[in-house]
Amino acid sequence: GQTPRNIGLAKAENRAFTILFNRMLTRVNQDFNRDFLDILRREKKRYIERSIVRSERRRLRSFQMTVDITFSKKEVSEAFARTGMAHGQSEYPQSLLVIKANTQSNLDKFRAIILTTAKQYGISLAMPLGDMDDMLNLTWEKAKQADPAFQSWVHNRYGLQRTWAVYINLISQPGDPSNPPYYSATAHLIETAQQEDNPPIQARSQGTFPSIKQAQAALFPTVAKQLLQQAGNRWISNHSVEPTLRHHIPLRIVHNFNHLRYEQFLQSLQLIPGFSGFTHQSMTAREVIIQVDYQGRDHTLLSAIAQLGV
Repeated sequence: GQTPRNIGLAKAENRAFTILFNRMLTRVNQDFNRDFLDILRREKKRYIERSIVRSERRRLRSFQMTVDITFSKKEVSEAFARTGMAHGQSEYPQSLLVIKANTQSNLDKFRAIILTTAKQYGISLAMPLGDMDDMLNLTWEKAKQADPAFQSWVHNRYGLQRTWAVYINLISQPGDPSNPPYYSATAHLIETAQQEDNPPIQARSQGTFPSIKQAQAALFPTVAKQLLQQAGNRWISNHSVEPTLRHHIPLRIVHNFNHLRYEQFLQSLQLIPGFSGFTHQSMTAREVIIQVDYQGRDHTLLSAIAQLGV
């Protein structure tokens, strides 16, 4: 009794929840709170603000949709806060992906897989242009070394602050007439960014397959998923909101009649991770005092405000 459009929309919303949880919660938190997250999915009308169908394509035996899903930041954050669940509210910054592999085939296959898998974790990876400038300046070795001059070049050319240097290696041990070859895939990820020093991330998978193409198809998604899970978990852990630290902070804003700048500041304030809202406490012609509802430590909020340039 369901139309293909309604079925597709329901599947899209369910998939959007998966991407949202991957962006905001570590794998441990997701596994530990599985029942609670399933309740959020069932009560989706409360947490989804709108679902917009961008395109539809009907075929004889298939129906494809592209859907934009927008969640309520307030409702989702408060749901996590009620359970005392630490969660991330900072989007993972777009990163330039630089890959090195032991063969061109491995590089091409792994690149396509990691770009597709990254979308499931809310991680946006940009590919190099591959022109002459890249050939002269953009190498895996330079990306691995995180040289300041190289990072400056990446920022000037691509406008990105972060680089992923990934090395993928697929090796095989010959089988015999009764057994197919044994394959082992390993990957190393080095994240480089200004003022950050993250240890490398490693992933590994192995198995027996009749051909190298089947080994790539089975092992590379597993390895890519391991890298992305670890990178996502590290980012969320370093940028988590702590609901148990929720409290109110009085904030005095002296605007001196610069109302446009004042409104811009209030809008920027609402994008700070851990911000849950504010109320006006007092107001004069030149200044305002507001009470900020905040989940985190005071010095973290002050550092975020300082980065706004006020």
